[in-house]
Amino acid sequence: MYIYADETGNTGRDVFALPEFYREGAIFAVEDIETLVSATLERFKRELGVPRIHANETPREKVREIGEAILDALDAGTTWCFHLTAIEKPFLVSTKFVDTVFDSGENRGARWLWYNIAFFRHTLCCLIDDMLTPKNRQAFWWAYLADDHEGVKSAVRNARTYLDRITKDRRLVNVVLDAFDFALNHPEEITLMASRRRDSYKGHTPNMVAFTVLMQGAHEFAETHASAPQAFYHDQQSEFGKSMRECFEILSRLSMTQPEITRPWQPTDLKVREYDVWKFNMPSSKDYPPLQAVDVLLWIMQRNDEVGFEMLRERIQKKAEPFYISRGISELIRLAGLKKLAERSFTDDELLRGQELRDQMEADFRKNLQDFSRG
Repeated sequence: MYIYADETGNTGRDVFALPEFYREGAIFAVEDIETLVSATLERFKRELGVPRIHANETPREKVREIGEAILDALDAGTTWCFHLTAIEKPFLVSTKFVDTVFDSGENRGARWLWYNIAFFRHTLCCLIDDMLTPKNRQAFWWAYLADDHEGVKSAVRNARTYLDRITKDRRLVNVVLDAFDFALNHPEEITLMASRRRDSYKGHTPNMVAFTVLMQGAHEFAETHASAPQAFYHDQQSEFGKSMRECFEILSRLSMTQPEITRPWQPTDLKVREYDVWKFNMPSSKDYPPLQAVDVLLWIMQRNDEVGFEMLRERIQKKAEPFYISRGISELIRLAGLKKLAERSFTDDELLRGQELRDQMEADFRKNLQDFSRG
C-alpha cells in the first residue's frame, strides 16, 4: 500500500488559535497513484494556467470538477480510502490533563480501570472538559508544555473547585479527588516531558497526535487489504519534519488499536507488524500531484456549508475512514458504554461476583496507597 498525507488547521503550540479543528487527510491506496492523478491534474493545470492545483486558490466550481475527476481516477484505478483525522484543539488539552493526572502507572491515587478502559477514560475527559474554565485550560496547557509542576498543580487545584458543581456522582467524585490529592501531594511522581528537549513539545501537539493516528490507520488498511506498506509521502514540513521521521521509525511496525465506539469496555490492543522496511518521504506538494489530490479532497471535506458540494462530500464519505478527537466523540463513547450496560442482563451470581471484584479492586487500591505513604 501507499500513503499520501496533507494537513490543515494552523496549529503547533498554540492550540487556542483558530480554526478550532486541526485536520489531516490521507489517501491510502493499494497501488502507487502518482500516474493516475498526474494525468488528471495536468489537464486542469493547463485549463487554469497554473503550475499546481491548490484548492484554496481555485474557483469553487472548478474545485468540484477536479474533485470528481480525482475520485473517478482513483475508483477506476485502485483500491483506496480517504483517512481523515480531525482534532478539536481545545478538547485535546482536556485529554492531556487526563493523561497527566489520571495515568495509573504514575499516579497511585488514580485507578487502573478509569484510565485504561475507554468508557471510563472518556467519562473522565468529558468531566475534566467541563471543569476547566477557559483561563485555567490555557494555564494548564502552557504549564504542561513548560514542564512546570507548580503551574500544573495550580491548574489541578483550580479545577477541583468546580468538581461538586459539575457532578453529583459520588463514585466519580471520589475517583477524581483521590487522583487529584496524590498529584498535589506527590508531584514528583508525575512525569512531565514536554520541555526535556527543545523540540519535545511537538509530540503533544495536534500535528503529531494526528500523525500517530494516521500511522495506526495505515496499519489497519494494510491488514484489511493484505497489502504491506511500501511508501509514505507527507507534505513537506519545516517545524515537524524531524519529529515525524522519528515517530515513523517507531510506529512503522508498532500498532496501537483503540476500541471501537461499540466496544468501549475493551482495552487498547498492541501489535508488532512484520513488514519489510518502507520509505518515508516529504516532497513539496507543489511538485507532487498525489499530495495535491489530497489537498483537494481535504478541502472539500471541510466545507460542510459550501453549497453544491453535498454529493461530492457524500461520495468521499463512502470511502472515508474518519477518526475524531473531540468532545462529541467522547460523549458518544460514554453513551455507547452506558447503552451496552443497560442492554445487558446479569444473573444474581454475576452481580455478586462483580461486587466482590469491585470490593477487592478497591481494597487493593487502598492498600497500595497506604504502602506508598509508609515509604
